[in-house]
Amino acid sequence: MKTATELQRIVQQIAQKHGLDLDRPGAYLRLQLEGHGQLVIQNLGAGALGARISITNYIEVGSDYVADPQVVVFTAYRPADESCEQTEPVWLPLEITELFGGWRLYAELDQTNDGLLLHDPVGQAELARYCEKVLAKNLTRHGWLERAERCNVPIRSWSQEEIYARDIRVDALPQSDLARGKIQRKEGDYGNHEAAA
Repeated sequence: MKTATELQRIVQQIAQKHGLDLDRPGAYLRLQLEGHGQLVIQNLGAGALGARISITNYIEVGSDYVADPQVVVFTAYRPADESCEQTEPVWLPLEITELFGGWRLYAELDQTNDGLLLHDPVGQAELARYCEKVLAKNLTRHGWLERAERCNVPIRSWSQEEIYARDIRVDALPQSDLARGKIQRKEGDYGNHEAAA
């Protein structure tokens, strides 16, 4: 699997500056940077081989914040040399969520959390390249290390009324020909178009 060393370097520097121990399960840091939204770095849990770390850039779209992108990496430990005495972590990108690209999973922890299952080697390699060439460079270029400020105000959660107001209800959808009675179902027809013809 391909690693993301530049992403690892910049995120570890940001975490260290703000006193975040990335190896601690549940570790959480939220930063804000004018013009670039909020950055959330979070340890999603550890297994025997390492931890899952989420790096999410929340950007404002209209009056809402959306994750674009969110990348989850696995911090696997490999021997530093042939003596196998010390280990150093490497970051293996597993999945990404983008505003327009949606969610894509290329690798994941197995059921025991002791190993990795690689579903798409080409996709995982592309994700690692994206982490290095785009995400890490943007974090550096935008100045998240030097200029970002710690933010204790989380992204606002929607109220039940707001969620309900934005939801599309079935009764608001146009009726189909079948619902309007233009097509009659025959007895025993459960979606078989030949039986309805």
